[in-house]
Amino acid sequence: MRNNKQKGFSLVEVIVAAVIIAVLAAVAVPVYLTYIENQRQANVEDLAKTGAASANSFFRRTNTDPTVDDLNLFLPDSSRYTVTVSSGSVTITDNEHSGVTHTVTYK
Repeated sequence: MRNNKQKGFSLVEVIVAAVIIAVLAAVAVPVYLTYIENQRQANVEDLAKTGAASANSFFRRTNTDPTVDDLNLFLPDSSRYTVTVSSGSVTITDNEHSGVTHTVTYK
């Protein structure tokens, strides 16, 4: 006597698994993208705060506004960020991601 039991998954089981994976991906991808954007903004904010602290220190020592070179600011990738120092504020802009910028005042 032959045993004709088939092994494997039925089409319905595969479709249910695919739907579950699609729902999880539909929820996870926007959450992940928001997390990445928040981290980019936090990184720019930290750089701006560090630049403002350096600018404040320079201003206290010399009583003049610093230039970008006076900040001695370490940037992980200098081509990625734009640093602007104006009278009383430091602005950092992420050139790779539009809208990611932060300004901190000093003095």
